[in-house]
Amino acid sequence: MYVSLRTTVFWNLSLLMVLAAALISFVVYRVMEKELLREGALSGGAVFAAVEAGAAHMLERDSGLLESPSEGSELQALFKRYIDAGACRELVLVDNENRVLAASQGGIGRKLFDGDIVRALETKALATRIENRFGAHGPRLVAAAPLRIAGKTVGVLKALLPLQDIHRSMKNAFAIIFLYIITSAVILIIVGFLLFSRYLVSPMQRLIGQTENIAQENVSGLPLFLSGGNELQKLSSALKSLADNLKTERERLRGQMEALAEKNAQLKLAQREIIQTEKLASVGRLAAGIAHEVGNPLGIILGYIHLLRSPDITEAERADYLNRMEHETERMKNTIGDVLDFSQPSSQEITHLQLNDIVHDTCAMIACHKEFKNILIVENPAGGLPAIRGNDRLLRQLLLNLALNACDAMAGAGGTLTITTTLDSDHKGSSICLVVADTGHGIAPEHQGKIFDPFFTTRAEGTGLGLANVHRIVEVMEGTIAFASQPGQGTAFTIHFPVAAPQ
Repeated sequence: MYVSLRTTVFWNLSLLMVLAAALISFVVYRVMEKELLREGALSGGAVFAAVEAGAAHMLERDSGLLESPSEGSELQALFKRYIDAGACRELVLVDNENRVLAASQGGIGRKLFDGDIVRALETKALATRIENRFGAHGPRLVAAAPLRIAGKTVGVLKALLPLQDIHRSMKNAFAIIFLYIITSAVILIIVGFLLFSRYLVSPMQRLIGQTENIAQENVSGLPLFLSGGNELQKLSSALKSLADNLKTERERLRGQMEALAEKNAQLKLAQREIIQTEKLASVGRLAAGIAHEVGNPLGIILGYIHLLRSPDITEAERADYLNRMEHETERMKNTIGDVLDFSQPSSQEITHLQLNDIVHDTCAMIACHKEFKNILIVENPAGGLPAIRGNDRLLRQLLLNLALNACDAMAGAGGTLTITTTLDSDHKGSSICLVVADTGHGIAPEHQGKIFDPFFTTRAEGTGLGLANVHRIVEVMEGTIAFASQPGQGTAFTIHFPVAAPQ
């Protein structure tokens, strides 16, 4: 729940003023009570002195009252007059042995052990105290003092003097003072609320508005900041500095972004130029490879044509020359076919294929080839593989190219060609993995970055388009290809084909 700053200030200020009024009222009440009771004690002390003087005079005139007190004595009559007049509530006079000589409540001759009387006897001085401050009949002044005749203490006089009138006056005065305190508190709350609103809440709201504008990057057109030397004004100055810095930083950032956009445009242009240069280099390399692979057989054929025109050749030589020309022509035809397969594999029809069936047919075909007579062919097909999308002829060409490369790597010494298929659910989603591994001489580290380049080969014979075609076929079938090779330990090509969607 949102509570505004003005509401918070109002209620906190009201709480503080109520607490202050309560504390002031308590202090005023205590001070008034003390002063009024002191005045009451002085008035009661005068009454007590009059009673004391009267009692001493009677005992001095009639010393027999000390020996034989009675209910009808003059002391009893004196006490009764003060009680009836309301000047006292209780009066009692005891001798030095705590025997009651006279009492407004009766009980003449009995022993009375009272704390105030005992204290007055011990201290030989007047002892007073206020009791029953909050009783129904109001507070009372308790006074006890030794009674002396001719300088000799003959007993102790104790009196209970009422202070109701004084207490009533004090309550009335306190009610008026409390009303003044509450009125003052309300006025202070209103004035304090207005002052807080003017000097704290309103500036804070302006600062909040400025901060929100800065947070929204609206540093232009901000309201005027506060000026002066207090804390809010210093905060306003700090926000103004922050806004100025943000504005400067934004301008600098805009300039950097414009410069960066220009650099990006230049970079894209440079990238296009590099790509174009790389394309031209690839085309040049491809042209050089084609020129080499086609130019050599053409030169040989031209040489044999010149030889065939010689009238001195025999029929056997003519037949040999023709056979050689046919061989070179077949070589050019194969080279051109490889170039066409490399450049246009995407024109083939794409259908759903079962990889295990194609792997089995390819292994059966190469097993009959004379070049694989010293090579052990091992199939590790995974059961229940889903179909993949591809072209049957291209996929067979891919397997045949990899198998022929493996055969070349194991030529003479023999070895093992292992073709494995698995279902891989962790490689960029669900895919089928094809691994073609051999135990041949491996690929040298300096050649591993070039094996998919067109016309790159380390063999004396061959066009260098086999692995380039493999790489292009994998791209056409939306797969990925990787390899691992250690010189002298063999090479393994790993291909991932995406699983075809159900038909």
